[in-house]
This record gives sequence, C-alpha cells and structure tokens, in this order.
Amino acid sequence: MYCVSSYDSIITASQCDFTGRLGMAQCLDMFMDAASRHADELGMGRRELAKKDLFWMITKNRLRIFRMPEMSDAVTLTTWPQRPDKMHSDRCYTLKKDGELLAVGKCEWVNYNFVTGKLSPVSELFSADHEFCADDTIPEGFDRIGGEFPETVCEYKVRTSDVDVNSHVNNTKYVYALMDIFTTRELKEHPVKQIEVIYKNQAREGDTLVIRRRINGDGTEDYKVTSEGTAIFYARLERG
Repeated sequence: MYCVSSYDSIITASQCDFTGRLGMAQCLDMFMDAASRHADELGMGRRELAKKDLFWMITKNRLRIFRMPEMSDAVTLTTWPQRPDKMHSDRCYTLKKDGELLAVGKCEWVNYNFVTGKLSPVSELFSADHEFCADDTIPEGFDRIGGEFPETVCEYKVRTSDVDVNSHVNNTKYVYALMDIFTTRELKEHPVKQIEVIYKNQAREGDTLVIRRRINGDGTEDYKVTSEGTAIFYARLERG
C-alpha cells in the first residue's frame, strides 16, 4: 500500500482571513483534516484507534508559506507519513494550485493511550506492505525553542470552542490564539512566512494561558505559553 493521498478542494470564505486568502491557522486545519482522512484510509483512523484505547496526538508542527491561495481557488493538498520510528511518525503536506507550490508543512505525531496515560508504539500500526514516500517537505526538521522570555504579551482564557473530542485544546486553536495578539495592520506589513509549534502539555477548558515573547537577533519571534507555571507550548514565527 502506497502511503500518499491527494485531495482537491475549493478555498471557502470561512477559511479566509482579512486578506481574502487562506488563513494560516485555517491552513493547519486543512492539513489536520487531510491527516485524519488519510489515517482512516490507512486503517488507523480515530474509530479504529479507539478500539485499542488510543488516539493520535500531535507534538510538533511546522508550516512554511510561499503564497496563500485566494477565496474560491481550486487547490490540491497532498499528504504522506514518513517511515516511523518506534514511537513517532512524521507527516508531510504540500498545498498546490495549478502545479504551483503554495505551502508545505510537516508535523510529528504520537499515539496516546487514554487508559494508561502513556504513549504507545506508532510503528506497530503500519504493516510490512506499507510503501513510504521518501520526499521530505522540511528536511531540516524541527528547531529547539527554550531559554528566557522577557516580555509578557497577554493572557488567553481557554473557551469551549477551543476544546476537541479528546477534552483538551485542539492544536490549531493555539495558533488562532497566537495570531490574535497581532493587529491586521501588523500582519499586513509583516505577514507570517513560517510558524513552528512544539506542544509540551495539554490545556483544558477554563485554563488561563499566559503568552510571553522573545525577539531574536535574526528577527524571528519566540513564544512560550504557560498555564499556572507549566509550559503548554512553544512557538517560533518568521515574518516578512
């Protein structure tokens, strides 16, 4: 079984931001939806994993934007998992319009057992007849983000609409919250070209997230988000 699938779609009004183009967080939503659909096709989707007390959980995410599609554009999203190691599976994404590469993504997934509270081997889900694509959308992998974050930007209270079926904050909702710290003018003048997010712990409904920032010497912006002192996620933005 060749582990690559492509899906054609039209960019809808609900997926667009104030520019009339696909929003960054909405692009990550598209990628996540494609991953879920492809997992179903591979026999390792939500329903099948639930029979084993498992669910997919994302730990790292990276999106690189070249040019976002406009409302009503026809696009093709292609996704594939790379060959997993024992506990992790990296999944790649491309978004194209008429053959033009618009954006690429890469994320790291693990399998979480909601009964034991421990990770379960990902490699056991794939069989010997799975054929993996060797292409890598972001070959340099993921950065490490840490250190001191001197500036407190704002607080964000987790809302009901942020919570997913697993009773914790959906991974893309963190990106929506992060983007809301900027004004439309700031994003027009310096649009996000790349975002990387490293998820450390789960946040839940009612939690208050504290967003702190550090501006790096190369112009990138690092963020640390905590809840009651516990690190929830780190993020790095590159803006134009």
